[in-house]
Amino acid sequence: METYTKNLSTNDPEYTAKYATIQSLNQMSDKIRENKSSMYSKVYYGSSLIFGVLIAIFANSLNWLVVFLLIDLSLALLIFFAKKFH
Repeated sequence: METYTKNLSTNDPEYTAKYATIQSLNQMSDKIRENKSSMYSKVYYGSSLIFGVLIAIFANSLNWLVVFLLIDLSLALLIFFAKKFH
């Protein structure tokens, strides 16, 4: 935090806003470092959900066999990565 705040001047009218922004960014980066596995599982869950929605949207234009294989593949990957986190 000292690296970013040492260039700030207390006479600057935006000092409080800049300092608060730097503090909140530092807190967020610390939380991400502490909860790295939880963050990765949430990102994987979100991407799996988006992938499932895209399959559902384009299911009419895809062959049923392709849809079935994509669903099985995404379920297998979900189970594989879920075992990794537990």
